[in-house]
Amino acid sequence: MRFTFSPSAVLFATVLVFGNTATGQDTGKEKAVKHDLEKLQGEWKLVRCEMDGSNLELGAAMLVIKQDSYVLHIGPGTDKGTILLNPLDKPKSWDATSEGTKEAVPAIYELNGNRLRFAYRLDDKRPSSIFGKRGSREGHVLYVSSEAMASPKRRTSSQKKISPS
Repeated sequence: MRFTFSPSAVLFATVLVFGNTATGQDTGKEKAVKHDLEKLQGEWKLVRCEMDGSNLELGAAMLVIKQDSYVLHIGPGTDKGTILLNPLDKPKSWDATSEGTKEAVPAIYELNGNRLRFAYRLDDKRPSSIFGKRGSREGHVLYVSSEAMASPKRRTSSQKKISPS
């Protein structure tokens, strides 16, 4: 008995074996990564940093994200590297690898409008919560997008304009 395959059967089998990427479509994870990377692009100003549940005073700091690369400016120092996101993880995961190192720092992140929070542990394990507590050996950082910091606050309809008397 001789088997023959139609071109449509071969295409169907290819899609089954290789997934949506064979047809040029993104998978759910790829779409989610693209979506979050788009939201992360630009400059983020440090608002708060905690280590092990205690506030750290780092002074001015700026995180700049372009594509999947980052530059972190803290005081006179700079750290550069790449990030790898998985927005489908619960909580969302963020792995940062500094230039010149092989080990990624496993972290988690949360994007909420113009706010970016992330958390990491000192023992290279991934945190389970975006919020920390004393004794957790975790760092928790809050950034706000520079665009949001530069734009004037919008007045809601419930706020009345006060005119000078």
